[in-house]
Amino acid sequence: MNTKSKDRSLAICLLGKFFPTQGGMAASLYWQADALSKKNIDVKVISNGNLVEDQYRIKTGQTKELSFDACYIENLIEYYIPFREQDIASLVEKFLSINNKIDIIDAQYLLPFGIVAYFIHLITGTPYVIRHGGSDIDKFLNKGTFTKLFTNALENAACVITDDTDVKKIAKKVKY
Repeated sequence: MNTKSKDRSLAICLLGKFFPTQGGMAASLYWQADALSKKNIDVKVISNGNLVEDQYRIKTGQTKELSFDACYIENLIEYYIPFREQDIASLVEKFLSINNKIDIIDAQYLLPFGIVAYFIHLITGTPYVIRHGGSDIDKFLNKGTFTKLFTNALENAACVITDDTDVKKIAKKVKY
């Protein structure tokens, strides 16, 4: 745990792809967390990055000490029928177990992190921001996949960070 967190005035939880997951979004989350923590903001990163498949895993070890707290989920249930991944439940549980007055949640992607932020909001009232990925809108909303769930998550977000292309697509589906 970050010992400096007691002196911080704002606490943010970042939900998203993180080390050792490779890729631009994982790197972006690292730099976002690092920059915020240097502004005297208490940052908690919660990720399922420790469970990433080998072909998407960074092979080198982490060499730099983090200026923020990073928490990873665990598979809490080893087997049940029918077996399904439990990332959403595990991410919510991790937040609830570390929540020490988080002021806002910033979630990457609609699934799983935006949905996790929405569920946490329903449980705790913590406001959240959804920063969706480029393909999220076409992959989910426009194809009718989990439409009601995603619409509710977007409608209840304090803010949705998007681009010019997707703002029109979201506006057709979401009532603000």
